[in-house]
Amino acid sequence: MYRKQYICSNLADCRSLDENYIFHIMKVLVANVKCLSKYKDCIPKHIRHAHLDEVSRKTDFAILDLLDKSENKADEMITIMEHIHEKYISHTDEEHPKLIQRKVFGGDVLTNERAYTAQLAMVNHGESDFDRMTGVIHRPEGLHRMMNLFLVFLSKYHSSVQACCFVPRSLLDILYLL
Repeated sequence: MYRKQYICSNLADCRSLDENYIFHIMKVLVANVKCLSKYKDCIPKHIRHAHLDEVSRKTDFAILDLLDKSENKADEMITIMEHIHEKYISHTDEEHPKLIQRKVFGGDVLTNERAYTAQLAMVNHGESDFDRMTGVIHRPEGLHRMMNLFLVFLSKYHSSVQACCFVPRSLLDILYLL
């Protein structure tokens, strides 16, 4: 009963699900059946959806330098954040630089907490947002994010969240890919 309501709650959802299945089956057939490989260019690269244009834009990310600093020490974490702001956060070239664009700072929860603490330590320093190191938006990533997403889904669609004491890793991976 629950599964039936979730997968096909209305006709539009069922049609969309059918179209997605057809798309994936076509991709698999064209990739793995030799006589169908000539139709590879006829199949769209992506499933059409309302946010396709938005998610198609190039992501702006940077691989950071390796610094010989410890994020466990407050003064060294401030130095790390200053380095990130100087090299990777868009800012004007003035005596008191102004932020042009903030960037997302991803990492595990503890790294983000330490970066945020370093940022708070600099709130009263400087005259601009750049001097106060407010150019990063903190976002925890990895397993913590997947687990939080899983708990949101679980609490929305399952009445006894507390009863769940074991979460298969494959289920977390599936949710991560959604």
